[in-house]
Parts: sequence; structure tokens; C-alpha cells
Amino acid sequence: MKERPNGRSFLSRRSQPSACSRSDRVVCVTLLTTVVRGRRPADGTFALTFFATVLCLLSACQSKPPDGQPPGKEPPAKGVNELPRDVLRAIVPDAKHEIYPILKAWDWPAKAFSVHEAFAGTDKPPVPLVAYGYETEDHYIFVGKADLAARPLAEIKLEAFANLEKYPVTWKRINNYVLTASGEEFSAEKILSKEFLVEAQRTLNAKQILVGVPRRTVIYAVDAAAPQVDMEMFYRVFRHTYADDSFGNAVITNLLFEYRDGVLVGAREVDGKS
Repeated sequence: MKERPNGRSFLSRRSQPSACSRSDRVVCVTLLTTVVRGRRPADGTFALTFFATVLCLLSACQSKPPDGQPPGKEPPAKGVNELPRDVLRAIVPDAKHEIYPILKAWDWPAKAFSVHEAFAGTDKPPVPLVAYGYETEDHYIFVGKADLAARPLAEIKLEAFANLEKYPVTWKRINNYVLTASGEEFSAEKILSKEFLVEAQRTLNAKQILVGVPRRTVIYAVDAAAPQVDMEMFYRVFRHTYADDSFGNAVITNLLFEYRDGVLVGAREVDGKS
């Protein structure tokens, strides 16, 4: 039975288990390590092999929350008061769960019903939104606008960002210039953690970094001064991830955000060209 909203919190589908098993990830990592250590193919296909291996590794870190709209596809028209597909029903008030910030695409259909803010204070596409909610076994549940009558936004944000700082996500090195920390439910949201970004910059020994969160559960970082060949490879992987809906992860943004010492200093939109 389809339930109508009552103005309180709302839910959307949570991620399903990763399409790639742990053994698949081990194979990907092994392949990548083999290539990086210099065991290059004798037929001159190193670049192709390296790119395919990177895609294998990064794709294996994606899970499957089918609550997003693939790029280039418009959601069906809805009536002003019609409930979006990823907002299924209201939850029981006063449920006790750990709340987190959750990144959503700027055109997220449920934003009319849910508490959200503009990322970095910029409310225009393709800059994402920051919503607030928590995960259950099967769904993400978002704080509804009517919930603010019982609990102020400042209190919700304080809890959400404190939980995000404690959330266990680790940067993993792809090469001398690229890191990923993908694969966890709130990996992408770690872009909101200054400490986490400073750690990436320190690990890469960089003056500035570019950070991308193309889809849910995905976050990449690259030295902003990386050599051209490495930067081009990074852009290819980023474009591929943003365009590839085969894992079902919801789209967030095709922007790369530039950070210096954890402070946002710029952003650049990545087009769909190879």
C-alpha cells in the first residue's frame, strides 16, 4: 500500500551488497600491484592494462543503492504534492539512530520534503545537496522538514558531523598521485571532513588536491600538480564512474573540488569527453 507523507522523516532504498566480492577486489589489487611494480606487457599495452586495472579496482569498491537518477535521464514529471519514488513512507517518531550528512544530486526529487543545505553554500547545479539521515538494513531514512519543529537543525548537524568524523574510512593509494577511499556507505560524505582531506593532501605530499565524489560510496583524490599523463588517467576514471550506472550507485556530481589544507579553493566541472 502506498502511504502518503506526513511531513516527518522519509526513507529511500539503501545500498545492496557490492556487486564485486572480496575475492574480486583482491584480484583487482593484485593486478594493479603487478602493473605498478613494473611487470609491463611486452606488447606495449601498458597504458591500456593500467587503465583497465584501475577501473577494475575502483569499480569493485562501489555498492548498489538504487535511489539515484542516471546522468542525462530526466525523472518523470510529478505533481506538486506527489511523493517521489525514493520517499516511500514516514517513520516512527523518536527512533534512535546515528544521523549522518548524506550527499545528494542537486535535482534530488525528495529535496522538497527533506531537510537539506547547499554544498559549500552554493545552491545551483551541478553542486550537490547535503541532506541528513541514517541507514537501516534496507533503506536510508532522511530527516523531514517537519522534524525541525522537534529538533533544531544546528543540533542535527552537530550530531551528524560528529558521527562522520568517527566513521571509519581509509585512503588507499592507487599510485604516487591518486588515492581512493571508496566502498563504504558514507565514503563520499568524507569530503565534508576537513581532517580527512588534509590527510589526503599529506599522504600525496601535495600543495593542493582535487577531490571527486561522482556517485554514492565513491571518493577519489588526486594531486592537483600531478603530471599530465596521470591527470588524464584520473579524469578518465572519474568520467567513467560518473557515467557508469551498472552498479546502481546514485549520482552525486560531476564536479571536482579543489582543496588546500582542507579549505575549498575552487571547483571544475568535468565534461563527458574522453
